[in-house]
Amino acid sequence: DDISILGSDGIELGRWVFPSLSTVAQPIDAISDYVAEWLTAEESAPTSSAATADIAFRPTLIVRNSTAKRKNK
Repeated sequence: DDISILGSDGIELGRWVFPSLSTVAQPIDAISDYVAEWLTAEESAPTSSAATADIAFRPTLIVRNSTAKRKNK
């Protein structure tokens, strides 16, 4: 009850351990699609602007049994 554990990358194994592991899942499909499009664009018209662009992808919090609700003090 005093410790919460949070994993990263949303690995499927976290669902099957005890207690099941809460995790932050990265949007792998969206990241992969972006990289594939970027590589294709770079191949046809190489530029350096895409290499310095700031890109943000929104992760998903998956709450399972390894995290407890916050206690009020």
